[in-house]
Amino acid sequence: MAVRRVIFKRLLEGDKDKLRREGAKATTGGGAMDWRFGPWEEFDPVVARMIPTTDVRASRRKAGNAWVHQDVDVHVGTIRSSSEPIFPAEPFEFWPPTDARPFEGRIATPYKLRPFRPEVLPPAGEGEIFAFVWEDEKGLWGAYVTEDVLRDPNQNWPPLLRKTVLDALDEAQTWEHAHPKSPLRNVRGYVDFQTGTRRTFVGTRSV
Repeated sequence: MAVRRVIFKRLLEGDKDKLRREGAKATTGGGAMDWRFGPWEEFDPVVARMIPTTDVRASRRKAGNAWVHQDVDVHVGTIRSSSEPIFPAEPFEFWPPTDARPFEGRIATPYKLRPFRPEVLPPAGEGEIFAFVWEDEKGLWGAYVTEDVLRDPNQNWPPLLRKTVLDALDEAQTWEHAHPKSPLRNVRGYVDFQTGTRRTFVGTRSV
C-alpha cells in the first residue's frame, strides 16, 4: 500500500505522562490530555488533506476572566492500529488550536486510541519513540516507531520519510549533547508524498 501522507512527533516525557493520564498532575500546561503539533499554519493543510471531514464541537475557552463555550470545526475521521489491523477503526479527532495556545493543533485523548495505548509503548532501550499517523488508500493508521527501527535499513519505511525524521532527530540530539542541562527538543513534522512537500520542526524553530 502506498503511503500518501505522514505526520510524526517525538514523544517527550510530558507526552508519555499524558498517555498514563498523569497530565492533570503537571504544574504547567493545564493538564491537557492531548498531543500538540505546531506551528498549526504548517500542519493544518496536511491534516485537512488527511482528514477532510470536519464536525462542529463545543470547546471550553477562556474569554477574559470567564470561561465560555465556543463552537469550533474539528477534523474527524477514523484510525486503525497498524499492528492490530483486524480491529475496527476507531473515532479520531484533530482539534484546532485553543485561544490560550494558538500555535498548536492537537490530537485529542491519544491514550484512548488503540495505536497509542500506554501498554503498547515500545520497551526502553530502543532509542527515541515517535508517534506516526499516516494515510493510505485504506484510511488512517497509527503506530509507535522507535529510533532503532528507523535507523535499521532493513525496515520497510519509505527512505524519504526515514531521512526526514532522522535528520530532525539528529539535529535535536546534537543540540542536546551540547546543552545537557536543557530540556529535550520537541521534534515533529510531516511528509506529503503526493505534493512532494515535507517539513520538520525542532524546538520552536523550523528546519
